[in-house]
Amino acid sequence: MWMESVFTLKEESVEVKGYVVPYDLPSENVFFLRPRDGETEDEKKKRESVRDYVRAKRVQATGYLHSLGVLATNSVVLVPASRVDKIDETIKKVNKIYEEVNQELVKKGYYKIGMPVIRKIPMVQTQIVGFKELAERQLKTKLDKKIDQIANIIQKIQEGVEEGKAKKIRYNLNRTKKELENLEEIAEELGIEVSTQFALLGEMINQAIKTLEGM
Repeated sequence: MWMESVFTLKEESVEVKGYVVPYDLPSENVFFLRPRDGETEDEKKKRESVRDYVRAKRVQATGYLHSLGVLATNSVVLVPASRVDKIDETIKKVNKIYEEVNQELVKKGYYKIGMPVIRKIPMVQTQIVGFKELAERQLKTKLDKKIDQIANIIQKIQEGVEEGKAKKIRYNLNRTKKELENLEEIAEELGIEVSTQFALLGEMINQAIKTLEGM
């Protein structure tokens, strides 16, 4: 019996409970896309257009990475072990985005900005504790902001919105609801306790959608 418990503890100590995914994405803040003296109006517009394009792609890539799990810091995502395949898929997707970005930059006569650095680091239970505390703090802050946003939307709905705007708001609310449900599943898998905030957000979103349907 004693030997069984020792082996069980040993197995648990080496079992991967989650992954930490730190990343560094090349951005639009490279020297050749910054404002410069002496450029013509056409050169300025071209550079700003390219800069906006790179920014949009960076934001898209960041969104893919953040959807993997819960942020522990601004550039580190904590991911449940059950989503390991999703990590590999997302890394491929992000790398493809930047391959296309670099090709587009060269085509427009600029330098390449390079490729992302993304790591997939397995964590056992004892290692994941510190990251879980950081992730819980980040998630609580994010949900508090989301509660304020939904409260503002409810206030605007109560003040009255046009039919066209109502459809758009309802679509965005349904999308937010799905994203939050996915995030709640991830949080539960990681053992992060924020169920009260998720429940409140769910009630608020349902209230907003019901009000819109009655308009």
